Amino acid sequence: MMLAFIATDDHQYTFRDILETRAHPFHGGVLFLSHADFLSWPRLPVADYVFVDLERLPLPELGAAAARFAALGRVLPEVRALNRPTPALTRIGVMRRLHDSGINDFRVLTAREALALADQGAGPRFPVFVRRLDDHDGPMSALIADAAALRAAIAIAGAAGAPAETLAVTEYIDARNADGLHEKLSYFRLGARLFPSARDVSRNWVCKGLLEDPDTVSEPDRERAFLAGNPHAEELGRAFAAAGIDYGRADYAMVDGRARIFEINTNPLLDDPATLPPALQTYARLLIDRWLDALAAFSAPAPGPVRWVAVPGAAAPAPRAGRHRLRRAVRGLLATVGGLQQETRVARALRAAGIGR
Repeated sequence: MMLAFIATDDHQYTFRDILETRAHPFHGGVLFLSHADFLSWPRLPVADYVFVDLERLPLPELGAAAARFAALGRVLPEVRALNRPTPALTRIGVMRRLHDSGINDFRVLTAREALALADQGAGPRFPVFVRRLDDHDGPMSALIADAAALRAAIAIAGAAGAPAETLAVTEYIDARNADGLHEKLSYFRLGARLFPSARDVSRNWVCKGLLEDPDTVSEPDRERAFLAGNPHAEELGRAFAAAGIDYGRADYAMVDGRARIFEINTNPLLDDPATLPPALQTYARLLIDRWLDALAAFSAPAPGPVRWVAVPGAAAPAPRAGRHRLRRAVRGLLATVGGLQQETRVARALRAAGIGR
């Protein structure tokens, strides 16, 4: 079966950088569509679908994607998908489900919800921090101790171009380990496969990993041991199931012997080992091998011609921005000759020649 990734136009590098830079069995059998393509193309491929980047979508677009997938399912009842689009897969929706199911004992609230609770003297539980709902850049604020400071932080964010409707307020949990260091673990889910993907330790409460966090504490032996096993598969499997996510990476900490989920990213980055320091390349290669194996277990590679089916309800095509001109030109030529499934092969050759990314 053909495989189709559906992602935002500007954030396909998370998987393209792997699928376009090495040998693998999916060349000639994988398609990349933007969410706008999925909504607007009158014909869609007969394929196994992987929907990613859902937390970046505005709620109306998420609802439109759910309706279009339902229409595809009526035309193609056997269609399979990871992360079937639904309005419940907003970041707030996912975190609310994790809290309501008892997996998390802290809340992630919209800024307006948090301010309303503060006005009523009913929360949130401080300290808290502020972050955007539509990115993966982590906290925008330091830890906030009270309602007055929260109001000020939200006002500052608004003045910087992040209005309240784009913000989340998270109740902080102390995720320090037995050594007094902040520890963040990561687990990947791809279909039926779950496997560890990272262990970050820091003197700072925001763990961003060796490349981004100057307070990172390197513990290579412990990280190797974590990645070599599968210690939390059952517990993380319950978390992914509660969230309704089949493809993504959960960032979490073990607190009092239980996993607390910081977020589930439906479009996690797969680092190209060639771009990393030597100390990190072994881990990156291990993760890529596991990811490709899990992808093949979900959808057996099947290079060949693409079958297309007419699907009702196509939206008007969205205007394209100025980025990715080379990619769009290549895709236009391939589409003309019925060869969109060859995009990874062509892109690999272009990258090898130093053209494009």
